[in-house]
Amino acid sequence: MIRHLFKMIWNKKKQNALLISEMLISFLVLFAVFTLLVFNYQNYRKPMGFNYENVWLVSYNNAVKTNNPDSLTLFYETLRQTIKSMPQVKEISFVSDNVPFSNNTSQTGFTRQKKHIDHLNLYFAEDSYAAVLGINMKEGRCYWQAVWKR
Repeated sequence: MIRHLFKMIWNKKKQNALLISEMLISFLVLFAVFTLLVFNYQNYRKPMGFNYENVWLVSYNNAVKTNNPDSLTLFYETLRQTIKSMPQVKEISFVSDNVPFSNNTSQTGFTRQKKHIDHLNLYFAEDSYAAVLGINMKEGRCYWQAVWKR
């Protein structure tokens, strides 16, 4: 039966060319859509590598524009001790604006030994940043540990 149908279609291929091409294009579009759906769902299910639950972000804007580094250091240390003294707080870390889910980025370029990297993401954070987000390094070292020193 199926062989007979294919034989009839093949004998009238000029008349059925548009129908066959429409079916082929529809199949390709459906295949592409379902492939993208599966790919995006698999990416959604992958672990992010950090824990974002019960993590709060407090943003500070220096409206007074204090330029004295001693008073800024005193302010930050007082703020750290005040927040750390709360019983609900387990860990605290000062970081730059580009934290997860904030839609902020900090990018630059880098050249070394005639090799250039265009998009280098910068994250300025303290040593305790890994403990706040629950990041576990599998190998290597965290480069943010050497960046945020006052």
